[in-house]
Amino acid sequence: MRRHLRTCAYVLLMVGITTGLAGLLTHDGDLTTAGSIIAFAGVPGSIITSIDRAHRISDDQLAASHRDGYQLALRHVAAGLLDPRDQDTPPADGLSPARVANNLAPNRAAP
Repeated sequence: MRRHLRTCAYVLLMVGITTGLAGLLTHDGDLTTAGSIIAFAGVPGSIITSIDRAHRISDDQLAASHRDGYQLALRHVAAGLLDPRDQDTPPADGLSPARVANNLAPNRAAP
């Protein structure tokens, strides 16, 4: 269905633009109006297909994203950014920034 919507939207756009230009060249207001309406009818379909295409992700891209996230987590662990020094500190709600900052590990360069 996605492929058909995209095709129909672009056909409507091209037919509408062509009809509108033909109406402009022949000074026919009704033909220009009809072309404009046909072209505007194709705009929502082309927008929908463009958004759908932009949000689609392939299996390879998804696997690469998971792999990159896992490697980033491993780098954080290796750099000591996850420091369990103060486990009995309650959640950060209502705490001062200085007390929350004491629970963070200093940023050290990775070996």
